[in-house]
Amino acid sequence: MIQAPFFGIDAAGKTTLLYRLVGIIDELTLIPTVGFNVETIKFGGRSSGLPRSKITIWDCGGACKLRELHYMYMNEKMAVMCLITNPHEKDSWCLDEQREYLHRILDHDTNKRPLIVVANYHTDDWADCPDVMTPDRLADELGLFELTDRMWTVIPCNAVSGKNVGALLPLIARVSAAERTRGTTQPSVDPGPQPDAVPSDGAT
Repeated sequence: MIQAPFFGIDAAGKTTLLYRLVGIIDELTLIPTVGFNVETIKFGGRSSGLPRSKITIWDCGGACKLRELHYMYMNEKMAVMCLITNPHEKDSWCLDEQREYLHRILDHDTNKRPLIVVANYHTDDWADCPDVMTPDRLADELGLFELTDRMWTVIPCNAVSGKNVGALLPLIARVSAAERTRGTTQPSVDPGPQPDAVPSDGAT
């Protein structure tokens, strides 16, 4: 079974994304997470081209008092996944807290696992809307191009509408499977190209 925690500050959209993946988002009224929400999703089979597996997703509450505990929930053989909410050109200062949080999480990851940044847009038009950052601009704002010791990718989605959310489970499964086969002293696997994603220039 694959263990996959979603990290991120409060109100980043982690719970919305979790229940969008489960398929029951329209039936819920979401409230801020105190502690964790955990769901197991069956995934794979012939249609996906991946072996059948189960992915257990941990939605980690993002309140300030909980953030220092997030690194304790990193599994040794998995990617680091962090949600960044609503990258907006006019409010790039809003990314300061999220960038600081992200790099604090990475500082605790001594195994240099691949990083999956899920850019949770509040629009489906992230490629053409002039008011939001492109995934490439977001990667630059987050300092990802300076990460030379791990592979990373930015995958955009809209957790509310569901756009591109379906690309996330295959990515988690593929990266996690590759991570299980490497030793802790080996370089991290390349997550590979994703739909509308910005690939890493990091170490291979």
